[in-house]
Amino acid sequence: MFETLLTLLSANFPIYIPILILTSVALIIASISDIRTREVPDLLNYSLIFVAIGLRAIYSAATGEWSFLVSGLVGLGVFFSFALILFYAGQWGGGDSKLLMGMGAMFGIDIKLNIFSNNAANPSFNALNALADSFIINFFVNMLVAGAVYGLIWSIVLAAKNRRELLVAFFEKMREKNIRLVRMIMFAAMFILLILAVFVRDFAYSVMLLSGAIIIYLTVYLWILTKAIEKVCMIKKLPPTKLTEGDWIAEEVYVKNKYICGPKDLGIEREQITLLKRLKVKFVLVKEGIPFIPSFLFGFLLTLAFGGWWIGFIV
Repeated sequence: MFETLLTLLSANFPIYIPILILTSVALIIASISDIRTREVPDLLNYSLIFVAIGLRAIYSAATGEWSFLVSGLVGLGVFFSFALILFYAGQWGGGDSKLLMGMGAMFGIDIKLNIFSNNAANPSFNALNALADSFIINFFVNMLVAGAVYGLIWSIVLAAKNRRELLVAFFEKMREKNIRLVRMIMFAAMFILLILAVFVRDFAYSVMLLSGAIIIYLTVYLWILTKAIEKVCMIKKLPPTKLTEGDWIAEEVYVKNKYICGPKDLGIEREQITLLKRLKVKFVLVKEGIPFIPSFLFGFLLTLAFGGWWIGFIV
């Protein structure tokens, strides 16, 4: 236990002390803020990003190891792209996305993984072990695992309180056109993975492909259930006076056939809130999701304690 923490400290002892301390403090503050207000201050997220790049730049300048700075920039870039996709897909809020970018900058993606280099042709090179040695990749996997467990528990509690309405909403969602399309894509992806699993000679990769098919199946139906829970339990009526910038509006608002705000805005803006107040709109429907930031903290602690434990379930 805590082998990952010891490895980090032994690798670059001076620099990882402030990185670990600052990350821990940032995640604790962000988690408390998300639970209380469903928001993470932009100041916290941007500070984490700039401090991460600053620390890496100072260390690289002092030691001449510029790969340390580059890995931070690569981590920032990769997770910026991933967070952007999740944000515009409507799966994450801006706070979640920016915090993930900060984590990518803090711990970086080591360009010496060499998964796509000549080392991959070396019989002694193990891509899975190389991935397991990457802190940020382990963090990302652990965050997803922690988020799944945490979100499942939260959802079960909400579902138990609203079970009748939830059952009706679930089957209504299953009949929606976009959900049917997602299910068709899911079955096509599963079919491809299963065919590949049959023809791949390496047993470990066959297991990975089969696991991927199962995960896709469970993920899609869990997503549909989450959408049903969201509809039943997480849509609230709020007056404009209680709206905050970035709130996700669940239903389009029109006044005299003029569009004011809606889901496509990806978070309501301050000017729109002011306009709602001026037009004396009584209430709007707001989507209030599960506070996901605590999953970052749980994933971080899991990574420090157990590192790449998940590799053992693949090989």
